[in-house]
Amino acid sequence: MGSCDTIYSIYRENARIKWIDNAKSIGIVLVVLGHLLPNDNLLKTWIYSFHMPMFFIISGFLFTVNNYGIIERIKRRAKTLLLPYVIYFALSLMIYFVADFNLADVANKFIMLDSLTIWNSPLWFLYVLFFSEILFAAVHKLAKTDNARYIYIILSAFIGYVLYAILPIRHFAIEKIMLGSSFLAIGWYLKSSKIFEKIQAGSKKLMISLILIIVNVLVGVIINKPTISMYGFELNNYWLFFISAISGSAFLFLLCDTLIQSKLMKIYASGTLFIMCTHYIVVFIYNNIVDRNSLPWYITTASSIIITLIIFTMYIPAIKIAERWFPLLLGIHYKQKIIK
Repeated sequence: MGSCDTIYSIYRENARIKWIDNAKSIGIVLVVLGHLLPNDNLLKTWIYSFHMPMFFIISGFLFTVNNYGIIERIKRRAKTLLLPYVIYFALSLMIYFVADFNLADVANKFIMLDSLTIWNSPLWFLYVLFFSEILFAAVHKLAKTDNARYIYIILSAFIGYVLYAILPIRHFAIEKIMLGSSFLAIGWYLKSSKIFEKIQAGSKKLMISLILIIVNVLVGVIINKPTISMYGFELNNYWLFFISAISGSAFLFLLCDTLIQSKLMKIYASGTLFIMCTHYIVVFIYNNIVDRNSLPWYITTASSIIITLIIFTMYIPAIKIAERWFPLLLGIHYKQKIIK
């Protein structure tokens, strides 16, 4: 197995984690729906208030300490993060050529020199997650106590704020890497401190869930608007975004813990990376056909939901084929075994 299972390849040595599979499945549905919804849509604003940080938090929750060093960890994560990034980037170039975009900056987009990637923008997640993971792994190894690691959560969040509001550096996605590393550290904290485990088993789970969703909607939808973008690093109020991201993610985790784990959820959970990196092709085509901003919100919202359902129906056989013949497209190294 790799050094730490990430949001799209959660194949633990003994069993899957039910609520994480559910969270991954719902999360990737929200990603696709969010890209289909028009701007200034309240549902889109809510989705963007937490959906990408949630994936980093899950990765942190699944972070495991192994006996090998940083170099070996880099090699392992490169196989399941950077290699798929290269493959999907290369595939995306085909449409890049057809659409007659400026090809002079392809190399710059590949290394995210200006913190932006190619037209298939969801690819940024693979790039940023890789470096966020390696950064946190290095901190975890250097820090000798959990208290010192907890401090890193505050430190990385503050550095992210500095890069956002004081010294707006936009090169190599360093600002997103710091923010992603902070969310990843939060996920690790939820597991190591057993806070989430206690809430799951406690009698106040429902009350805490209601508080979390109220905070998320109040802060992320009503106060910190318009729609934010972690990719574009357009967060409005940085600290309010932080609050809405954590509260929204935690609410979804608790919700997913109460849901039954269906076979469909397992399929989408195993294909999260595949969906993340390919759905934008459909979005690209849709956006060039439909002028969503000229339609009433209720029409565009309904049509976006319908198209999302169609897309995910089509992904069922596609994921099955990828699992059998092209596991690397799912972020799975050929030596890994998928646990059903």
